[in-house]
Amino acid sequence: MYGFVARGETGFTQYGLDIIAAGVSSLVINTVNSVNSVQQLTNDQVDSEVKRNFTKFILPKLQDNNGSREAIVLLQSLKLGIHSIQNTYGQKYITIEEIKEEKRTLLKRLFVK
Repeated sequence: MYGFVARGETGFTQYGLDIIAAGVSSLVINTVNSVNSVQQLTNDQVDSEVKRNFTKFILPKLQDNNGSREAIVLLQSLKLGIHSIQNTYGQKYITIEEIKEEKRTLLKRLFVK
C-alpha cells in the first residue's frame, strides 16, 4: 500500500503569504489530481480525501498490485519535492514521517500472540 497524509500549517508566515505551504499544497494537489485523472496518466483507483489543511491519498492494495508504476513514480516525485522544500526551509516548518507497512506487519507478527 502506498500513499500519504498531509496535514497542518507551516506557520512560516501569515495565511495567504506562506510560500512553504503553497509549495507543499501545489505538490500534493498535483499528485492527487495526476493519479485521479482516470485514463489520462494512470488507471488507479484511490482512497482520497482533500480538505483545508488535510489531504489523505492511499493506493489500496488490490491482490498483488500496489498501484501502477506511473502512480508510484508520481508519489516518489512528491516525496522528492517535499524533501527538497524541507531541505531548503528546515524541519521547523515541515515534518516528514515515513511509515513502512511491511515493517508494521512484521512488528505485529513479532509482538502479537
